[in-house]
Amino acid sequence: MSVQRAGCLSKLMTKIGPMPGLYAARARANFHYRHYDDSLRDFKRALGLSPRDPQLYAQRSDLLAQLNRTAEARGDLRRAVALKPEDEWLRYAQLRLFIFCGQKAAALREIARLMKSGAPGAVLEARFYRGCLKLKAGLGREAQKDFQFIISSTAAQDN
Repeated sequence: MSVQRAGCLSKLMTKIGPMPGLYAARARANFHYRHYDDSLRDFKRALGLSPRDPQLYAQRSDLLAQLNRTAEARGDLRRAVALKPEDEWLRYAQLRLFIFCGQKAAALREIARLMKSGAPGAVLEARFYRGCLKLKAGLGREAQKDFQFIISSTAAQDN
């Protein structure tokens, strides 16, 4: 999103009034252009208008993690999951954050939960993230097994 688009979002908000989605879109644009304070301010405004929207917390968590503000990122993601614990996308976001923050034990617990679910998509996601953890640990050959499983499973689905 360009700086010009961020300006267009600002103009749109003055015409139709504050909307959480518009603040979130402008926050992402501001972050992209390294206007971090503006980005966080817009997320704060969005959450002020919609404090029970788990996606807003998850999106802000991603930005906070990229700024190495991991404690705040974890807090936002915990809030998001607490608001909508059945949302698998939020659980994947939490797993990514565990890996990013180096919380191997928490990541492995979440991977085990996904594997036990038996849902085909969840198992593939779990194998992917487990492979990522193995790569980070320098276990390339072990990681390759998880990635090969994913490739063979998706190839079988395509046939």
